[in-house]
Amino acid sequence: LCWLALSSAFMGILAAYGAGLLDGFGKSPYDLSPKGITINFLYLGAMVVGMETGRAWLLGTVFRERPVVGITLVSLCYSLFWFSLSRITALGEALEAVKFIGSIFLPAAAENVLISYLAFWGGALPAIIYRGVLLLSRWFFPVLPDLDWITQSLAGTFAPILGLIVVHQFLMSELYRSKRKTKEAGGLLGWLVFSVASVLLIW
Repeated sequence: LCWLALSSAFMGILAAYGAGLLDGFGKSPYDLSPKGITINFLYLGAMVVGMETGRAWLLGTVFRERPVVGITLVSLCYSLFWFSLSRITALGEALEAVKFIGSIFLPAAAENVLISYLAFWGGALPAIIYRGVLLLSRWFFPVLPDLDWITQSLAGTFAPILGLIVVHQFLMSELYRSKRKTKEAGGLLGWLVFSVASVLLIW
């Protein structure tokens, strides 16, 4: 699961930089001085470890017997931490709402579903690896993709969904060999993954 998490994170990075070939690149807005890198690294490290440990605890204890409900609720709640709630209240025109949903909310939700899935099956470590690698690429690379909102919507949503499908298929094939009961429980998750992927791709 740790290797799958790392591979999924690299897929997300490649998708973003591949989209950057279409829309262009820009300089990083973050402080890349030695002091800035140190402060940001400590801040991000503490945030990621704390959030993903809490996520894994919730999914492993509170929602252990209800994985679909747990992954859905936890992903939705964690998605709200990806942006300021004032962004929602400031939405005016319909186009602004569509841009917000497409470029911010859907990528956040897709990313959180994948992270929650990793945390449910593997605990905090795979989730920390996936989230940490993505944040490292966004905060510490001097050049970042400067994407249009449509391109950002597609790249930010498609990459986590693809990672989720890959992780799910690999995990279910491995669990099927060791436990028939686990395969039956994973069937419902498979339908959930397929449904979400289909709706988002059609959108």
